[in-house]
Amino acid sequence: MNKERTGALIKQMRELRGLSQRKLAELSGVDRGYINHLEAGKGGSISLRLAWSLAEALEIRPSLFLQEGAFFEEAIDSEVKTFFSNDWEGLSDDEKDWLRRSIRMVIERKRERIERQADKKCQPDKKKRG
Repeated sequence: MNKERTGALIKQMRELRGLSQRKLAELSGVDRGYINHLEAGKGGSISLRLAWSLAEALEIRPSLFLQEGAFFEEAIDSEVKTFFSNDWEGLSDDEKDWLRRSIRMVIERKRERIERQADKKCQPDKKKRG
């Protein structure tokens, strides 16, 4: 998995769990600064040991960090199944699809908001030009 996708997965799963970077660091034993570095897409490929530590703290499968392709789809399915662990099997296929679509929509909106904020930070400050 490339470094941008790895960082995006860590951040999305951390936020879905309601964890700060500091709390994820505490739970995983990984330095908070390094978590920030990974989430920013600046880290390289992660080791199996690191994948295991982060996955355990985020309550996801470590293999999600090591796969290419539709990792968001797998992460979404994993999150939905975990959240509805006892009720998942009792849901109809339509209800499961609705939940997946809803979570995808939330993730996409959040990603768009983050991208807009990043774009604003990259624009020069017009007030300072005088």
